[in-house]
Amino acid sequence: SHKVSEERISSGIATLDEMLSGGGFHRGTSILISGVAGSGKSSVSASFCAAACAAGERALYFSFEESLDQTVRNMRSIGTDLRKWVDAKSLHYVAVRPTFYSLEMHLAVMLREIARFNPSLVVLDPISAFMGSGDVLEVQSMLLRMVDFLKSRGTTAVFTHLMHSQDGTTETDAGLSSLMDAWILLLNREIGGEFNRELYLLKARGTAHSNQ
Repeated sequence: SHKVSEERISSGIATLDEMLSGGGFHRGTSILISGVAGSGKSSVSASFCAAACAAGERALYFSFEESLDQTVRNMRSIGTDLRKWVDAKSLHYVAVRPTFYSLEMHLAVMLREIARFNPSLVVLDPISAFMGSGDVLEVQSMLLRMVDFLKSRGTTAVFTHLMHSQDGTTETDAGLSSLMDAWILLLNREIGGEFNRELYLLKARGTAHSNQ
C-alpha cells in the first residue's frame, strides 16, 4: 500500500540535491538526519520545510525541544524565514514535550495532526527525545508505524536524531537508520583550529548518490 513516487522534492540545499542523481529525494522518502548537538540537524529540517512551502505545499514540524519562536529566531540567523510560511498557513509547527504523554499517546496525537493538516512533508525533531521515555525497541516500533503511515500517504518524512558522539555510530543509530530510506550524517570537525561542518549521505535507497 506504499505509494512509490518518481517525483523529486528539494531539500532546499542545492548541493545536497545535487548529490542525488536526478536532483533531490523521491517524494515519500523517509530520511534520518543524525549528528551531535549543534551540527545543523534542525537547520537541514527547516530547509526541507521552507522548500516544500515555497513549492506551494504544506509542511508539518513536530518539535520535541524548541518552541516556534526559538526555531524561527535560530533559522532566521542562517537566512531561512519560517515565520512567513507559518503566517501563510503553509507550515504548521507543533511543539510537544516528550515526557508529557506515553509513546502510544504521542503517536496518536501526531497521526491525528497529520490527518488533519494533510502535509506533503513531516519533520520529527529530534526523535532521540523519546529515548529516555521508553526502551529503544519501543521507540523504534513507534517510528516504524509513523514511517509506514507516512509512506501510505506518499508523505516525505524527516527524522532528526541527536548522537552523543561522532566517533562512530552506535547500535541505536544503526537500528534507526535501518528503518529509513535515506541517512544523512552531519559532523563537526575542527582541523587546525578551523571549525568545519560536513554532511555525508550514507544511504539513499533507490537513488544513485554521491558519497562526497
